[in-house]
Amino acid sequence: MNFVLNKDDLLKPLQSMLSVANSKSTMPLLSCILFDINDGNLKITASDLEAEISCNIAVNCSSSVKLALSADKIYNIVRSLNDNSIIDFKINDNKVTITSSNSTFNLISLNADNFPLVDANIHEQASFNLSQQDFHHIISKVDFSMANDDTRYFLNGMFWEINANLLRAVSTDGHRMSITEAIVDSKVLDTTCQSIIPKKAITELKKIVEKNDQNIEICLGKNYLKAVFGSFVFISKLIDGRYPDYQKVIPKNNTKLLAIDKQVLKNSLLRTSILANDKYKGVRLNVSAGQVLLSANNPDNEKAEVKLEVQYSDDSMEICFNYKYLLDIINVLSEDTITIYLDNPNMSALVKDEKDNSLFIIMPMKI
Repeated sequence: MNFVLNKDDLLKPLQSMLSVANSKSTMPLLSCILFDINDGNLKITASDLEAEISCNIAVNCSSSVKLALSADKIYNIVRSLNDNSIIDFKINDNKVTITSSNSTFNLISLNADNFPLVDANIHEQASFNLSQQDFHHIISKVDFSMANDDTRYFLNGMFWEINANLLRAVSTDGHRMSITEAIVDSKVLDTTCQSIIPKKAITELKKIVEKNDQNIEICLGKNYLKAVFGSFVFISKLIDGRYPDYQKVIPKNNTKLLAIDKQVLKNSLLRTSILANDKYKGVRLNVSAGQVLLSANNPDNEKAEVKLEVQYSDDSMEICFNYKYLLDIINVLSEDTITIYLDNPNMSALVKDEKDNSLFIIMPMKI
């Protein structure tokens, strides 16, 4: 049997699946992409047993067949072809001949019947719809503060809380926290649905979800998340754990307001950080009426100082932050001015983004 595809119809789905197909796995099939042809539809799937992504492509073929082809090889073959190339697949048992223009490739398929698909029997507890653009914006607002390989496994992901039509997304690594919320078209079986989405699932969704007005539907079950958008279906296991009470972390007594143009602060932080300690990445903020003195030093006794004019009229204080944490916040702020609410040098700082209904909390470093 054979079928024909256009390069442009196949390249993007294959590219989206590369990071899910695990070439380093001890299970050879996990380094493959499953080609499942049935009744004029080609479904290609990649899985790592924790997450699974599939895409449907119409083909002119009435036969049924399954192939498990090396993800790296098939992707590199398709990528190497000229734009708008027509690709002809000829299948004979476990042998696949791929022809395009003056190029021919012969691949061997592994036993596709043993391909390990995720058993996603999702008993839906909640679902919501929104545009892909809005979804991408929400996860980009908080994904940077997820933990990475923390022993507190429940921090290695993003917490979603759905209450009526309100979606709240939260992430923290124990040193900082990001919170954003948005109105979505949702359906919740119970009063509130709470789920922890693994970091890898968030990373994959961020890569493959387009920034457009087309719809994405998210279904949440007890153990799985399912996202449907365009011709893609993405499934991931959820993290089984209890997320910390993020409401208790939000500072309640931060009344000292420091306001500054975010681009000015960004440039000044980048300048000051040149001589910061590479290990701790600390920058001091010496705050006084109308100005802030940024300073950093390193074990070689080198020092940088930058003085800025700001809006501040409260008591003077000196407080130290990881400059990368501040830059991460600046990079997702929708407003031109960053507003930092302070209490004292030993208490966390609070940054508000009123335009996007977002909060960011940073713990200070010991000076």
